[in-house]
Amino acid sequence: MRDYFDLLAETALLRRLEEAVPIGDGSDKEVVQDWKDFFASWGSHVIINSSFGARFQLNVWASNSDSSVNQRFSTSVTASFNGIGFGGQFDASVTTEEQYRTFSEFMQKQVSVVGGNPRLNTQLAADPTHYDRFIDWAGSVGEDSSIATMRVTELWVLMKEAGRKEVRNAAGMVMDAYDYIVSHTQVYKTAIVFDIQTDWAEFNLLSPFAVIIPDPDNPFPGTNMVVANTRVQWGKEYSHAFDKMTLRFFVINDGSPIDFSISRGSRANQGGRGRAEAIIEGLSYLNDEITDNVWNTMWFYQKAVSSTAASTPLKLARTSHKWDDILKEYLEETGASDWL
Repeated sequence: MRDYFDLLAETALLRRLEEAVPIGDGSDKEVVQDWKDFFASWGSHVIINSSFGARFQLNVWASNSDSSVNQRFSTSVTASFNGIGFGGQFDASVTTEEQYRTFSEFMQKQVSVVGGNPRLNTQLAADPTHYDRFIDWAGSVGEDSSIATMRVTELWVLMKEAGRKEVRNAAGMVMDAYDYIVSHTQVYKTAIVFDIQTDWAEFNLLSPFAVIIPDPDNPFPGTNMVVANTRVQWGKEYSHAFDKMTLRFFVINDGSPIDFSISRGSRANQGGRGRAEAIIEGLSYLNDEITDNVWNTMWFYQKAVSSTAASTPLKLARTSHKWDDILKEYLEETGASDWL
């Protein structure tokens, strides 16, 4: 690590830490919040090297409540994306099965395309169902590479090798604060307003460990809806039943910024362009562009959630727990456990 400790801005770091107090047992909430603010501005890890290349990553998930969907999941995924990742080979007959309809209704995906020709990269990320397009993109990666991997080390590890003694002495305090925060996760409840003007639209939550729950004061419509713990869809694709609709729901997570996507129909009433907008913490995330004239998906990354923690069940607040335990207990206490 001695090769990297000069990455630290020691004077500025010391100035920020000079009034810092050890986090201790976390009983002083102002101290805990100050450390959260510290890591929000300074980070917790430092990039020490990176590599260039290209990567296509497709993550797919669906409801596992149907055994037939589970049994044919791999085959359904391969067919749904026309054999991308399998040399273009897939079993098209699976698309006629009843389970495939269930799979398609609840299937969600997260696509990450790094490197390659920028135009092909964007097209492939928007619609990863064209094997020929995938081949064209793969053929372009030799000329257009991007950052593919990064290696990081903890901030306090670098601090232990710093030139100034004061920085070295503060390393343990920084490590203790980080360890406390990540092992004492809190629940954050963020209100989402999803405003739609088209024939269908969908909000997909892409962040791990985050779930969607309904707003009991603003229930979803009884028809024309598909709702899961990471997905809210209103309307039907290609139905041309244009309307205006506002949906309200909550995202529950650990306070980390969230990733999500918005998809929608291309048109609206009177020949206008369709639009769908998510309003989160007073900020607008608008999708009103025609990207592929099919799903018109736009992705939004690392967007802030509520900065105020929700009330946590007392038995969980007393000690550290895994996030899955905290989420389960919180949803059970609030009557939303069916949404896990």
